[in-house]
Amino acid sequence: MGVLDKRQPPFVKFRESFLETIREFTGQDIVNPYASWQEIGDEKTRENILKKVKSNLESEYGFKVVFPDNLVKFNGAVESVANQIHHSFSTMYIVERINAKILGEDNISSKL
Repeated sequence: MGVLDKRQPPFVKFRESFLETIREFTGQDIVNPYASWQEIGDEKTRENILKKVKSNLESEYGFKVVFPDNLVKFNGAVESVANQIHHSFSTMYIVERINAKILGEDNISSKL
């Protein structure tokens, strides 16, 4: 499935998916979005959470996703991490959609 086949997730839906991934890795029933990201497992756990989120987005939307640097060690709320990832993904999504539409169009110069 390509980027033109799917709408980007709204933040609320993305955040819920992000929190679900955290629950999978930590075993917590409820993850407080305002809890400190540094308190979510150890560094390796946070790294694995980010890898899983990245992998899920790439497989669902069909393009390589890049997250902001050093999110594993980010000092802030879980919600802030979700927000940074969503913002980066949304920007990349828009660029990928534009590129897909441009590349999908007939080459105008071949008609001249």
